[in-house]
Amino acid sequence: MRLRIIWLLFGTKSGDLDVRGAETRLSTPACFIAPLAMPSAPGFWKTIPQTQASDLNLVLPAAESNLPMTAGGNVKTADGSLKYFKSREEAREKEFTREVQILQQIKEKGLAGSQFRLSVLDSLVMADTGEEVVIGLLVNTITPPNLGCHLLSPGFRNRVDLHRKWERQVRSTLQILHENDIVWGDVNTCNVALDEEYNAWIIDFGGLNNAEFVDDDKAETKAGDWQGVERLFGIWLPSRVC
Repeated sequence: MRLRIIWLLFGTKSGDLDVRGAETRLSTPACFIAPLAMPSAPGFWKTIPQTQASDLNLVLPAAESNLPMTAGGNVKTADGSLKYFKSREEAREKEFTREVQILQQIKEKGLAGSQFRLSVLDSLVMADTGEEVVIGLLVNTITPPNLGCHLLSPGFRNRVDLHRKWERQVRSTLQILHENDIVWGDVNTCNVALDEEYNAWIIDFGGLNNAEFVDDDKAETKAGDWQGVERLFGIWLPSRVC
């Protein structure tokens, strides 16, 4: 199911819906999407490319159990490119705005190359309502290995041969962000993504903080980022080794 909820809410150009596999699921991930009319959006959003929701096709994962239960997911665009969709969720509107702003800064500062291992903004996703209404965004897709897609995936617990590599990569990427006055803001296990070559990527710039890794008084600060990395790789990851 996953991203199919977007199509249930906004439909397709043909108006047809084709939901398969619902009978095999014990539960259906869902969230309330908070559409935003473009005239109410921050001014710089108007400079960001747009993609119509009906031009996106859902890509079902081969092993859905390895993926987080969200209302986002991989999609194919009209030109066949693979992207990751994130919805603008109700009660998380502020976090969505922060993420768009930081993703735009990453592009403007020239940090969008694959060598930086960061989320890269592709476009805003618009509802097919006849008006300019934002329902989400598209970012680059990070293809995961078979073991899982982020540090929380059980398959990586005992890969101690890779733990220091991931720490070095995250620290290096974080240093580049901070040098460009960009704060990650949400250090946690699910926000360190792993690609098929076992490289660590920093994703999700919605902000707030996970108190297990970053104290409340350090939320969305550079000091909080470093505290989170210390706790993630110095305490949490070693404690998961069986």
